Amino acid sequence: MEIRFFHLADIHIGKCYSTHCLSHDHAESRRNETWGTFARICGKAKEEAVDFILIAGDLFDSHYCSLQDLLGVSEMFASLSPTPVYMIAGNHDPLGEKSVYHWVKWPKNVTLFSSQQFEKIELEEKKLNIWGKSWNLKEDHESCKLPGITSDTKNLLLHHGDLDQEGSLYANLSSQTLQEQVFDYVALGHIHRPKIFKNFTGAYAGSPEPLDFGEFGEHGYMDVRITDSDTEIEFVSESSRKFVALQIEVAATDSVLTLASKIRSQTKDLQPDQDFFKITVEGYWEGQFELAASQLMALLQPEFYDLAILDKTKPDLNVERLEQVYGDSAIGRYIRTIQSSDLEETVQKEALYVGLEALLKGKNR
Repeated sequence: MEIRFFHLADIHIGKCYSTHCLSHDHAESRRNETWGTFARICGKAKEEAVDFILIAGDLFDSHYCSLQDLLGVSEMFASLSPTPVYMIAGNHDPLGEKSVYHWVKWPKNVTLFSSQQFEKIELEEKKLNIWGKSWNLKEDHESCKLPGITSDTKNLLLHHGDLDQEGSLYANLSSQTLQEQVFDYVALGHIHRPKIFKNFTGAYAGSPEPLDFGEFGEHGYMDVRITDSDTEIEFVSESSRKFVALQIEVAATDSVLTLASKIRSQTKDLQPDQDFFKITVEGYWEGQFELAASQLMALLQPEFYDLAILDKTKPDLNVERLEQVYGDSAIGRYIRTIQSSDLEETVQKEALYVGLEALLKGKNR
């Protein structure tokens, strides 16, 4: 008998996206995209007649989600009936007296694990136990103790937290213990990038949509099939957009047009008209880079869906002029020493910049 289910986690319905890197309009629309991707995955689960859906925590972002968000999710889950949904609360949507999970009445096909210790739900017709526990606080300092299981039935584990992070505030779990217990599948949440493990049978589903520029790569969910002899885990990419962070090295001799060409060269095989891009410009630039950044934005913005340019440039020092001014002083001697060294050009330039910055600051005190 085959058991097939979708494993999701960290949807963060209701999350407010920062306008630090995203435009205000896109920060607002991103909330709807997150909801849309989640609804699309649940729709696929019904169409493909999976046996159930597992949600490994942080379905909601409790700080920001509204009653409308909760009602929408409840109605969507009801539309999946009779497909069951088994879920646990995470650190961003913990259970407790004021938990958002208490705001609505969940449909009969939804089971929310309410205990802070692992408890099981028995699916007798499938000879399967699903184990899970929910958070009731935003932090959990205790390392998790796994339940004892037997081999006469299949066992799934739902957990939201860290893995092999001793001293973690987020319900750390030991992969060594997981190897010893031999669950048929461990459905993990909390880490937003997907990962399928080899030393035990399980995975972090990752978030269906990336939440910021630290969450690069593909995002989606796990499509899992358990047979009598094996467990097959397939990651399915589903996100509507990606966050892409790039570094561009600028030279003092570059013009704004040259720098724009460098950026286009790095993004030509990507999707600038669809994804969120953050371009960090590094290197040496003559004068202040602020004006050049404004000109770059004017040139490139029509080609990008959402673009942010971060200035990490350093001022290009006029070394020849400084040597003439400071002659045989410590500053002049430092310049000549570095220039006559066997250092590579880039290392030499960095040494000049760091050393002169320190010497000139000392000179001006």
